[in-house]
Amino acid sequence: TNLAMFLAAGKTDLDAIYAGWDGTAVTAAAVTTAEGIVRANLEAQMTAAGLDVANYDLFTTAFSADGTGIDAVLDNLSISVDAGAASFTFSDGNGADLEFNETEAPPPSSTGDDISIVTISGAMHVLSGTYDTGCYITGGSGSARESLVIIDNTWSYTMTEYGDDACTTTPSGSGITGTLVADATVSEIAGWYDGEGSPASAPDAADGVTVITGSEEYTPLMLTITEVTGGFAGMIPGGTEVPLFYVVDDTAADAILYRDNSADTGDLNASIADPYIE
Repeated sequence: TNLAMFLAAGKTDLDAIYAGWDGTAVTAAAVTTAEGIVRANLEAQMTAAGLDVANYDLFTTAFSADGTGIDAVLDNLSISVDAGAASFTFSDGNGADLEFNETEAPPPSSTGDDISIVTISGAMHVLSGTYDTGCYITGGSGSARESLVIIDNTWSYTMTEYGDDACTTTPSGSGITGTLVADATVSEIAGWYDGEGSPASAPDAADGVTVITGSEEYTPLMLTITEVTGGFAGMIPGGTEVPLFYVVDDTAADAILYRDNSADTGDLNASIADPYIE
């Protein structure tokens, strides 16, 4: 749990955040994402201990200190964090590095409410796990990264902003959580736009061969907002319904989600800017 909070806080000093807490330094969505990433990196150990990795919660699931279950996993795990160096170690009980993957997504829980959307190849992609933009420059000397965590029909979005251009300074985060419903129909985009709101050429497909067009198909989605945190708090009332869609490039192992640009252009356009990578 300490490592999850360290990651959720952008690898900064948790004691300093606690001392100066203003309710915005760490969002609930960021904690959920970080907990899932830690759990994903322990999937082999937790499975061997007989635990349901997909539905386990490292923060809330009770356990006994009896050398079984998660206690057995913890007995054979060594974690240390260094806020000053914005780093951590993650090793087994013998000190061997376990090669922590900070983009690993946990196996999704299965409740029958998965959201599937059409891809550019005409297949269906199940929205499940973590999708991340990586670090990008926001203008001036600032930077940000955005992530989606989608489990079943629950959609959690986090935007983490930084004061430098490399996503390394103390971050501030904002989050939105809601539920998704997919439309049974399939529609076509009107075109592509860049991050500045100007018409743009379609992006290159991940496989370098498939041609992405200006009329790609997408599955309409409706998001119902259930929670808003950080800088977004007070801006979007709970219960607000927001239509959205993603154009999915499934030509490589990791799907790429291009978001819609409709709110900025008024038409059903997709954006080439800062796509999410599975």
